[in-house]
Amino acid sequence: MEVIEAETPQVAKEASLNVVEIGQRYIEHLVSEGDFAKAAQLTPKVCGQEPKRWEDWIFIFAEKHQLQAIIPYVPTETPRLDHVVYEMMLAHFLTHDRETLLKTIKEWPREIYNIDVVIVAVRSELEKTASTSSTISSSPGSKLLMECLAD
Repeated sequence: MEVIEAETPQVAKEASLNVVEIGQRYIEHLVSEGDFAKAAQLTPKVCGQEPKRWEDWIFIFAEKHQLQAIIPYVPTETPRLDHVVYEMMLAHFLTHDRETLLKTIKEWPREIYNIDVVIVAVRSELEKTASTSSTISSSPGSKLLMECLAD
């Protein structure tokens, strides 16, 4: 009986690893089928508190041009991911959805990304806008970018 009790934590750990592996494979299947929304919904359960697993999946979604599907599920507190991952997501918003960029900058903790990197990217985008338009401050996109810099 003592042997069984001593092995129980190991058995539980192996079962847990198997569940995670099954989840990983199911997400892989969904991604291969193009069901990115459902795959993204499963990432919190499968990735849990493991930053490396989260980062791997985020980069896969980015490679497939489906970053927008997983971003709502990405943790900003626990676990904390590498700052580059958060900066990549902010860059995605800068290119595709500036309103969400502003909202995200206001909501996310500032310590999870390098503010200087974001400022440089936003300024660069403002300069591009200025070179193609004589009225930089009047366009809605420019106003959003300036708000991003202000925040």
